[in-house]
Amino acid sequence: MALDAGEDTRLFGKSSVFDSLGLVMIVAEAEARINERCGSSLILASERAMSRQHSPFRTPGSLADYVCELLEERAGEA
Repeated sequence: MALDAGEDTRLFGKSSVFDSLGLVMIVAEAEARINERCGSSLILASERAMSRQHSPFRTPGSLADYVCELLEERAGEA
């Protein structure tokens, strides 16, 4: 079954396209690919992410924004 997903597709919360296990799998896969490609050790599902007023896991767009934020912070630390 193909998923027609866009930047604003709901990944988490009401009207989401995934159940909780599906979301965990998406986040784990994204984390693995980011770390492989960037040679980093980012952890996406952290206390920081969970404590935000708006979850970075709501949509692919919000997840991408969160990843960019983490990578920019990491680059600033180097």
